[in-house]
Amino acid sequence: MAVHSKKVIVHGGGSDSVYGLGMIGAWVYYMGRATTPRLKLLGFFKGLVWPALLVYEMLKFFNEESPVLPRLVPTQPAPAVQQAQTQASKPSVAPKARSARKSARGGKSKTKKAARK
Repeated sequence: MAVHSKKVIVHGGGSDSVYGLGMIGAWVYYMGRATTPRLKLLGFFKGLVWPALLVYEMLKFFNEESPVLPRLVPTQPAPAVQQAQTQASKPSVAPKARSARKSARGGKSKTKKAARK
């Protein structure tokens, strides 16, 4: 009785190289900006756990309220804006024509019959 042993070959490990390159990049980033030995040591440890820091900051960013969202909700316009909108919608020709007629008559608002008397 011959016992056949099977070899198990595991392929993959691509994520290990990505993590390794990310760790080296994080070390270059954090240690390059460090000005004291204490900050360099902190940069070393941050380089080891950079994926956790990345996920934490990403979740914190997505959890914050966006300043754009309140603007999307329809609200009542401010009184000054509402007044400007109503003035813009009124025709500006009619008041000017009325004031021109008044000045032609000498500013009097009497009718022709009242002017004859």
